[in-house]
Amino acid sequence: MERKHSTLCISAFTKIEWHGRNIAGRYWIRWDIPQAHLSARTDLTAIGRDPNNQIYPIAWDVVNSESNDNWQWFIHRLKIDFGLGMGDLVTIISDQHKGLIHGVAVELPRAEHRACARHTYSNLKKNHNSDTLKPLFWCIACRYNEADYEKSLDIFKQFDPLAVDNLLKKDPSTWCRAFFWIAKHCYSYPNTCGDYECVEFANGYTVNLPSRSCACRKWDMSRIPCRHAVSVIRENGLEVEDFISDYYLTSQWQDLYMNGLRPVNGPKFWKKSGADRIEATSYK
Repeated sequence: MERKHSTLCISAFTKIEWHGRNIAGRYWIRWDIPQAHLSARTDLTAIGRDPNNQIYPIAWDVVNSESNDNWQWFIHRLKIDFGLGMGDLVTIISDQHKGLIHGVAVELPRAEHRACARHTYSNLKKNHNSDTLKPLFWCIACRYNEADYEKSLDIFKQFDPLAVDNLLKKDPSTWCRAFFWIAKHCYSYPNTCGDYECVEFANGYTVNLPSRSCACRKWDMSRIPCRHAVSVIRENGLEVEDFISDYYLTSQWQDLYMNGLRPVNGPKFWKKSGADRIEATSYK
């Protein structure tokens, strides 16, 4: 795809570059693709969350508009530079802009494209503004399984049925954790029939240590043993730390920032090139 405007990126002006760790490092962060508006221009950005849940910059591109072509080019560069293929085992979280939806569908057709829950709530709040609305929404969005999702949804319906109707116009599978595909978050472990039942408030939860999963799905998605798993692990005389994903290792976190951005001195310290001054053009 031909490039018709300039690009700003982490370490080059002609293509999008990986910030920090090499391409393999993409397995140790969670990706988010937001956008921000600059003066008369738009900043297309790919960021992530590191194992410490901190924002991790990946790449950015300054364009004149959020067009289909601009978003497709941006996604295409991420796809090529990071070897994302058709998007298998790739999850993208965004504000669901039409241009971005188009770009992901064309370049990464097998990726799971989720909606940013914060944007979903902001859109809901425009027509249903209440102090009670926010905790009710997040209680639904953060549920790990469908049973808890339905329970929280019923509570919300009792408070504001119309708000629930408007909320469900947005497919819950894109913004509610209960419907997210677990395979995007965990590795496969052989199941050697290591099933255990953990009972909490008269409700049973099946915990499988070899597959590192629990019926509540919290362990499956966070890769940190849930309270049901912790109970089973300790009952078997094992160490909880041994069942936490390598994703959270300090060594992995350190590797991500090994080649990070360095501070840049202000304009008065910049060396003079002796060349003609480049002025901004009126072309947009």
